[in-house]
Amino acid sequence: MRKSVKITAVLAAALMAVTALSACGGSGPDETRIVTETNLAEGAQVETNSTKGKFGGGADTYYTIRFAQPTAVNTVTLREKTRDDEGSVLGFTIEAGQDGNFETIYEQDQVGTFRYCAFDTVTADALRITVTDVRDGEDFKINEVCVYNVESSDAQDFRVTSYIVAGNVYDAANLTPESFDAITDVIFFGLTSFDENGNVFFNDIETADGAVDGKTGFETALKNVRDAIGDRDVKIYCNFLGPDAKTQTDDWNAQMYEKGDLHMSAMKDNQEKLISGIMDIMDTYGFDGVYFDYEYPLKEEHWAMYSDFLVALNGRLGDRLLGIALADWSIGLNDAAIAAVDRFEVMSYDLFDADGNHSPFYGCTVNSLESFEAKGIDKEKLDLGLPFYARPADGGAFWYSWSSEAGQLGKYGNRATGKASDPADPCDTRWYNGWQMIYDKTAYAMDAGMGGIMMWHYNYDLPYTDDLALLRAVDAAVQARA
Repeated sequence: MRKSVKITAVLAAALMAVTALSACGGSGPDETRIVTETNLAEGAQVETNSTKGKFGGGADTYYTIRFAQPTAVNTVTLREKTRDDEGSVLGFTIEAGQDGNFETIYEQDQVGTFRYCAFDTVTADALRITVTDVRDGEDFKINEVCVYNVESSDAQDFRVTSYIVAGNVYDAANLTPESFDAITDVIFFGLTSFDENGNVFFNDIETADGAVDGKTGFETALKNVRDAIGDRDVKIYCNFLGPDAKTQTDDWNAQMYEKGDLHMSAMKDNQEKLISGIMDIMDTYGFDGVYFDYEYPLKEEHWAMYSDFLVALNGRLGDRLLGIALADWSIGLNDAAIAAVDRFEVMSYDLFDADGNHSPFYGCTVNSLESFEAKGIDKEKLDLGLPFYARPADGGAFWYSWSSEAGQLGKYGNRATGKASDPADPCDTRWYNGWQMIYDKTAYAMDAGMGGIMMWHYNYDLPYTDDLALLRAVDAAVQARA
């Protein structure tokens, strides 16, 4: 069992030693609070070029927070006074100072309702926060600044789970063995399915040399993954996909209802046949567990059917793990199913804020965690989902891999502009969770006591040997917290 995270407050900044900012754990939405300690340095001296008299101003406004002595820090949290959840800050940096010399240690775009800024531990006698860009020339107002040195216990138990789309790794060249130094768990995805009659089967794949039958493709891809893992202690789980709706319609709800009926036929009417087929693959190929990615039950009867099936399957798995993927807006399992499921992969992506940012920080960390906990799900069962891809700012149905634009964005960028790699996409702006954002979300998941992170998916990333690989950001955060 992973122990709780200890977070030690170092500083909550005050403005010019006159107007104090909110102490950490004070006012504001409770759901964002993973820090409850008393402010240890309220009233600290702050230097600024602002003329606003509050922690606010326009572009190029800076605030330098002076510590009483050199202090180890690795996290800053910011809250912005927002307008309909749209903040004014569109760019900011954090610099660490020592003896009057400052070095940039952090850079990101928006602050918004709540921003968790994490970085490798530095020892500094000052931090300087500079707002570099604001919306439409308007003034910003930050209503809380807190600084911490976070100490995580038992970080070695934190999971790093990667979906690997099996068809992508039929060619072993698409795997980087070094990546499994960071990955702890693999969900082998895409080549095992079941139909409404409870039949389990392998999906054929297309390669450059033509079609490959499902069983051959499955066995080849699985061998490639196991060869890349080598003797590392990495668990592998097999994901099973159920039947899709067969009726052609643009009515998404109608599709989900039909899909639910097909799942009902498989998971309820043909339950024993389906479970036997799944267990046969578990036994034949030596998987450590089974996963389902059922998107999405909408009717109560479909949730009841899904819950009953998970409980029944769990009774047959023995010491093998049972996991499912869920979105925070769609959690209808009953208590027995919640108890039966060992892992919940939190699909905190394909969501947008008012600016078209894909998988923004606040909505896809704080809100996701709160939603699952509200359903009585232990946060140690949760893996926070991290997208290794972009979506267009207009919400269009296009997905772009981080590997295709990492060079343009570098360590701190999230927003890619210009002609998209898919000419059918009319939007010229795409939003990633870039390297620093992935680091921040990983650190937040650890510090909030979640069991791990999940990434969708492995082959959207650069090879692990590349400094800009997102998996390296995950690993850097885990190692820094450890």
